[in-house]
This record gives sequence, structure tokens and C-alpha cells, in this order.
Amino acid sequence: MHSQEIRAQVIITGKVQGVGFRAWVQKVARERSLSGEVQNQSDGTVKAILEGDDLMVKEVLDLCKDGPKAARVDRTDVSFEQFVGEYDGFRITSS
Repeated sequence: MHSQEIRAQVIITGKVQGVGFRAWVQKVARERSLSGEVQNQSDGTVKAILEGDDLMVKEVLDLCKDGPKAARVDRTDVSFEQFVGEYDGFRITSS
């Protein structure tokens, strides 16, 4: 089966700020050779953009439904977008 590169944006809602969520997303994304960014939003959510192998992106999206131990995820809203390839590595950015 041929994998392809995809781009996904996910907004994670719940107790996701101040619990190491961004560092955790960065870690699981880097472990899967994904690129993109993750940032806290002013409304208390966390937004991540993930680019890379479709199976790896979908795996990280599934992991985001639970998050790190200290987090409580109420909802994940995912949208798939055109793959751009604009990121060099995976970084945490400020909102």
C-alpha cells in the first residue's frame, strides 16, 4: 500500500494548557518524523498542524484524543488540508 504525505490541523479542547500538551505533541510528532507546529490558543485550546506520512499523521491525531497523563481532552476537531511541506521539523510556537 502506497502511503502519501498529508497535512492535518487539529484543535484540541479540554484541560490542555499548562499540562505539557505542546511538548508532548512535539515529542510524539518528532518520533514519527512529522513536521509542523503546535501552539496554545487564546480560547484555551491547543492547535497543531501536522505534515508527513498519512499513517503517522493519523496515529498522532488518534493519540491527541487522550493526550499526556495530566491532560483531559474533551474534543478534537480535525481538518485535512492540501499538503504544503512548509515546515522544517516540528516546533512549539506561541500564539
